[in-house]
Amino acid sequence: MRNAKAMEKRKVAENPKVMENRREDKKSLKKFIILLVIATVGGGIAGAASAAMAEGVAGVAERLLSAFLMAAPYGNLILALLLLIWHIAVFGNLRKRFLAWDGEDEETIEGIEEKLSIGLILTSVASILGFFFMGAGFYAIDFFGVDSDPTMAAIRVAVVFFGLICVTALTIVMQKNIVNLTKEINPEKQGSVYDTGFQKKWIASCDEMERAQSYEAGFYAFQVGGYTCIILFLVCFAGMLTWDWGLLPLTMVLLVWLVQTVTYGIKCMKLSDHEKKQGE
Repeated sequence: MRNAKAMEKRKVAENPKVMENRREDKKSLKKFIILLVIATVGGGIAGAASAAMAEGVAGVAERLLSAFLMAAPYGNLILALLLLIWHIAVFGNLRKRFLAWDGEDEETIEGIEEKLSIGLILTSVASILGFFFMGAGFYAIDFFGVDSDPTMAAIRVAVVFFGLICVTALTIVMQKNIVNLTKEINPEKQGSVYDTGFQKKWIASCDEMERAQSYEAGFYAFQVGGYTCIILFLVCFAGMLTWDWGLLPLTMVLLVWLVQTVTYGIKCMKLSDHEKKQGE
């Protein structure tokens, strides 16, 4: 038994990868400890400061919230107007530039594709903001208050729903136009925005470099999402202790983090099994 353990230790010691791992861990541990100490001290200072300034911050926040809630039911209408202006001004100009393209100037077409990508990002952001303003709009409506006006409440509800419909319709139309123009520029691209399987068809029509870029971007987004969840957890934790936010915000942040982490791990396992079966 002792000889077996001694042989095992010798094999581990002779393994160059083990020694390399130890050097890397030792080097990274110092930075990790420094970062951990800074985060702990910074968190303590932030917590103490938030507790000390809780009353003043609460007063400012209450005034800002009141002003925001007055405008919240109309947020989606304003957002829809901004989207429409962008689509008419920017997208119309991109189509004209493409139609005038001589087929040789790569800088022109790259500039067009870059702005189309920005347009897709804007539509995604607008969709998220649309749901936010819908929630904020309903939160701002006084349904059962002492001074509530049923007629005004009904009008505001109609405004909130109409604004959400406008934003949703505009984002879908914009995405359709952007995707179709991208397909005109790159005829090999396939898929319609109205198709529920659009993402799969679009990825399938991309070349290997484009797929690799998409996968790398997806992994980067996963990492940023994890860091964001950590920050939001700290904010919700401070709010729970200082401003009586309750446990729900903290729980929702951790739930998103949990779903993201577990989904990523399971997908990696499935992809690994699929690769092994193909190799066999």
